[in-house]
Amino acid sequence: MRTQFVGEYNGSKPYYPFPERVLMSLLETILEPMSNVNKAQRQFIVVVLTSLMCLRGKANFRNLSRYSDYHEKTYSRGFRRDFDLVKFNQFGLSQINLSTSRLS
Repeated sequence: MRTQFVGEYNGSKPYYPFPERVLMSLLETILEPMSNVNKAQRQFIVVVLTSLMCLRGKANFRNLSRYSDYHEKTYSRGFRRDFDLVKFNQFGLSQINLSTSRLS
């Protein structure tokens, strides 16, 4: 699922300067070893994190729905599910450590 804010700046949507495929592949690499996260929740996490990066103002469900294809009710349902953010951060940091060790 593509979000509305990704791509070329056309004047009507906020410009998101970070390359889409790099961010998506990074998030998928981090979420891949997390066996308790199903496909729907993975897609939801990717959309939430990319939407938060371009969000202006308060981060509430209505504003998140303005910057993506999801309805605010979908955000409400998605945030009800459990998600292990500590494990996500650990996998993310390990990916950064792997990529920096490959560069040196």
